[in-house]
Amino acid sequence: MSAKAGIKQFKEAAGQMRRLAYFLDRIRQPVAARDYEGFATELEAGVAQVRLVEICAIMLPSFRGGMGSWSDTYVMKAGGSPDPDADEELAALRAALSRFGERSIWRARFAKFLLGLRF
Repeated sequence: MSAKAGIKQFKEAAGQMRRLAYFLDRIRQPVAARDYEGFATELEAGVAQVRLVEICAIMLPSFRGGMGSWSDTYVMKAGGSPDPDADEELAALRAALSRFGERSIWRARFAKFLLGLRF
């Protein structure tokens, strides 16, 4: 992957993380929202590969939660009714960030194998 493509991919993922943080705040998950805001800031600042793997290792399990986890919560409108459009967008963000996380970890493992880098 070229440096330009990597920067573009990081910026896109950072934007998705910020949008996810917005939804996490809406479903009353302020700690998770702050975590994702922080991850987005790190990506925008140019995170090292080791830290990127750490972020992805934290992020991916949060998407696979179970009953009672934030990934099992619905986004509600101000009046208290479900917001299906927001739920759909939240699901799309989880899917996109899962792909980003899995690819980032795969690339790091491949680089380690190919180049003998230490992590």
